[in-house]
Amino acid sequence: DSHYCAHLEHPTTESGCLERACATWRVGEWTPCSATCGQGVESRAVACMTDSREVDPRECTTTRPEDRRSCLTQCPETKANTFKWRTGAWGDCSEECGGGKRTRVVVCQDVLGEITSVTSLCRDTKPVSTITCNMHPCNHDASWIFSAWSQCNQTCGGGYQHRQVRCQSTRGVPLPDTACPQAQRPPHVQTCHTQPCYHNNYVYKWRAQDWGQCSVTCGHGTQYRSVACQRVNSLGWTDPDPVSPTLCDAATRPQTQRVCHTTSCQAIYSWVPGPWRSCTHTCGKRGKQTRRLFCYHKDGKKVNRKNCPRELRPQRRRKCNRKKCGFTSCKDVQHKMNHRKDREYTMTVAGRNLSIYCYGMNTVAPVEFLTLPTGEWENYAEHYGKSLRNPDMCPYRGQRVDFCPCTTEYASQAGLTRFYKVRLNITSLKIIGNDWTFTRQVSGKPIAYGEAGDCYSRYHCPQGRFSINLTGTGLRVSPHTQWKSHGHYAQKEINKLEEHRKVTGKCGGYCGTCSPEFGLKLDILPP
Repeated sequence: DSHYCAHLEHPTTESGCLERACATWRVGEWTPCSATCGQGVESRAVACMTDSREVDPRECTTTRPEDRRSCLTQCPETKANTFKWRTGAWGDCSEECGGGKRTRVVVCQDVLGEITSVTSLCRDTKPVSTITCNMHPCNHDASWIFSAWSQCNQTCGGGYQHRQVRCQSTRGVPLPDTACPQAQRPPHVQTCHTQPCYHNNYVYKWRAQDWGQCSVTCGHGTQYRSVACQRVNSLGWTDPDPVSPTLCDAATRPQTQRVCHTTSCQAIYSWVPGPWRSCTHTCGKRGKQTRRLFCYHKDGKKVNRKNCPRELRPQRRRKCNRKKCGFTSCKDVQHKMNHRKDREYTMTVAGRNLSIYCYGMNTVAPVEFLTLPTGEWENYAEHYGKSLRNPDMCPYRGQRVDFCPCTTEYASQAGLTRFYKVRLNITSLKIIGNDWTFTRQVSGKPIAYGEAGDCYSRYHCPQGRFSINLTGTGLRVSPHTQWKSHGHYAQKEINKLEEHRKVTGKCGGYCGTCSPEFGLKLDILPP
């Protein structure tokens, strides 16, 4: 009983306590709608928090707020509603009698004037574009007569020939053209000598790469491709190195961008192409590639191809490997013939069969060399090693005299290299001049093929020499190859001989050198 403890201090029966705050749900801001047009999804972050710390969601006792919800964005007026059929004026009748046709232009066009090839955007029935006319019978006593063709006005590149065409009766009486059937009128002009005009065995043509992917996955986008001006020789080989666009006809330059019409952004079905299969041929004119095309529902399920719009179907076939047959590299010889011996092989170079020396055939990366029939005495590169004591003069009228009043101050830069084979990039037809595998080093350091120099004089007096002689190889130095001087007081004298099969040069300065400006480019000899 409590009265027994009345003289004692009574303990408290309750006290305060400090517990952590209850966990609650915290939500972030809704993200923008995933669709810019039509139905999409919004999302937000949802976390169970206590004291600004994320905890196990099970500690939150209330219902978890939603973190995703559907949203609907107002769409602009669809193109399907803005496209309508537009018709042009009827043309003249194709025949004066016997039944002809009149045609007009019919296009699917939007209110802004944009014409589309996707005719399904125009919902109404397409207007007719052709009607019959002048159905009355013709006068069968009239017929066309014509003269012989005139001479072509061009010898190449495409010209024209003309002839007279007249209507006359069976008795030879001239009649107006309207008396003869227009559909049977013989042409009075035709093209002639359409083969291209070759300059130095080459013609310049535009070459376009394949179109890139459309910039959008639905709706109207843009596609791009690269276009370059390239040289094509008379054998059909295209030089892979582009040249100046000014050498090609600007009027025929292919377009580099175009509008691409993909599936509508509201479309239920869309095309998905598979990968391209291997080419049917490795060379020749019959190579083709194909790929499979699939039709998918917007939910990702593959469906029958009939559901996808035919006018938007991607390309299913294309040409491939349209090149002349024959070995194209030492690696090609090694792979196809299982040869492992270093020797001369016949292979197709720039459209013509040439003898190429294959080196390193017992390795995984054999390389090509061009054997020089004229030998090392006609194929050398030199950096002359002597310097005039008075470099402001040019004694002996510029001729080399080895007992000149000279020093050997710069002899460490000198060298004389003779070549009997040169390394060739068989794709670009460029000499790799600093490969000295098949050379004889006469003196000093190795000098690259087609280069020369000296430290002889500040006056115009070059003594360094090089010689290139490709006679017997089937190749020549390209007329486009030019030499450039480098260094101080640099001078050069370049001589191109025997239709560019032979090139010699004298280069020098104080100190000065010369070398092919954009690489030592070769060409196939003209036929």
